[in-house]
Amino acid sequence: MKYSRLTVLAICALAIVGLLIVNTVALVALLGIASDDESPSSFSFDANEFVLPDSNARIYSEKEISQLNDRDLSIAINEIYARHGLIFNDPDLSAYFEACSWYRPSLTYDDFESEVQFNKVEQQNVVTLAAERDNRNL
Repeated sequence: MKYSRLTVLAICALAIVGLLIVNTVALVALLGIASDDESPSSFSFDANEFVLPDSNARIYSEKEISQLNDRDLSIAINEIYARHGLIFNDPDLSAYFEACSWYRPSLTYDDFESEVQFNKVEQQNVVTLAAERDNRNL
């Protein structure tokens, strides 16, 4: 069976459109774009906006943390809290995190303490970061 050139082009165009639709659906599912839930796990993070981009997923070593300057150490501790929506009272921290595209302020300190539970990795990173801060007498 022989098809005209126009028929072949139409079939190719339909195939391309089909692939675009499948890829778009897959991308939406992967990124959670269609979700109304804006919990920390449902939207993506730009790793360039973090001092420790994986502090919610991997335990950083004391050596890695000791290499941070004082400012980055303070930001690194607080970005774990910021990921969960803590509203900062400190104007410098508030301004810093408000400039981050991923930050969704939603909880006061009182609400934060009763509603948020860090995962084990976050707990360990907070302990290690705080110990380094204490060692530096900050």
